[in-house]
Amino acid sequence: MLLEGWALLLSRSPSLAQALEYRHKLIDAAVARHDLDVLVEIPGGFSRRAVTWVADHGVRAVEIDLPHVIAAKSARIAAAGLEEQLGGRHSLVAANALGDGFADELKQLIGEARRPVVVVEGLLVYFPPADRDRFLASVASALQGTDGLVLADVYTSARRNRRAFGAKLLKFGIRLATRGQGWQSSWPDDAAVEASWRQAGFTQLGTVAAGDFPDLALPFDESRAPGVVLNASCSRTDGGVVADVATSSQVSS
Repeated sequence: MLLEGWALLLSRSPSLAQALEYRHKLIDAAVARHDLDVLVEIPGGFSRRAVTWVADHGVRAVEIDLPHVIAAKSARIAAAGLEEQLGGRHSLVAANALGDGFADELKQLIGEARRPVVVVEGLLVYFPPADRDRFLASVASALQGTDGLVLADVYTSARRNRRAFGAKLLKFGIRLATRGQGWQSSWPDDAAVEASWRQAGFTQLGTVAAGDFPDLALPFDESRAPGVVLNASCSRTDGGVVADVATSSQVSS
């Protein structure tokens, strides 16, 4: 641990815990800036974000994940006695995000909401490129006709090479968590990120920066983070976060 601390200090890179906390807090801040009427998390995992938005803001929330995760989280919510407080505004849904019918299923879950926010945190790195692109196309299809927003963490090989130590820590952590499956998905560069998301159907792309949120204190230089948080929209309406990408360097420079 001492050697790791010195390596982090010398490289100015965040630790794995710092990188994950940075990602989560940055997404939270971006969600709060959007006037959302439903929050969708894919995957829901064991994050408290959806429950917090229902309990504190009265916003409907949907969490999508694998059946065993949904069962475990449902049991935790019941054990904590939160069901009555959530008042039927919180849904846990077991679904196959790579299935042929996922776009229609997601659209149905969004329902009549006009300003949905879909959070895709810590997921895309597990998908091979073909699966990743199919998933993004499904999400874009479900958001058509809304002023919805997607917030997702993205990584490029170019960025990882420039922030080698911090990226290696994150990659190593993912390999441990997936029992050797490891980091599946990384775009080669910013231009590839933009092309992939636009091909999926997103018309506006931008990045979320910590500098946009004065109250968000980071224990490291944001430029050393191994990835960035991307915001993407299928509409031309600016919800207060999305900025149209004029050059690919804006995606993850």
